[in-house]
Amino acid sequence: MDTRCLYCGEQVPEGVHVCQACFDRLTSKPVENTERSSTMSKEDWIRKLCSRKFWLAIAGFVTGLLIYFGKTAEQADQVAALIMAAASVIAYILGEGLIDATREKSDTFIVDPEEKPPETMPL
Repeated sequence: MDTRCLYCGEQVPEGVHVCQACFDRLTSKPVENTERSSTMSKEDWIRKLCSRKFWLAIAGFVTGLLIYFGKTAEQADQVAALIMAAASVIAYILGEGLIDATREKSDTFIVDPEEKPPETMPL
């Protein structure tokens, strides 16, 4: 009988449902990075640019500057509204891009819900 791995389709011995490579990948634990880099990663920048707190801080700073330099409160409010509108669009675009990139990277496996990978794999 021709038995194949549930995940990748490679031929496996009879009685085994998952090849060794898929078994190792499924049972391995991710290595945690204990060292924290002093530079911000791309994901950190995206998270910051999607933050409402960040954009409110920017709008508050610009509004304060406008009032300091003699603009009316109405003009400052209009500029703050433009900043928040732009922030909404930027956050949406970055968020959707991050979701699409994550979807592209993930491996999708079609698995029979009745079948479970074995706890140990005989050699």
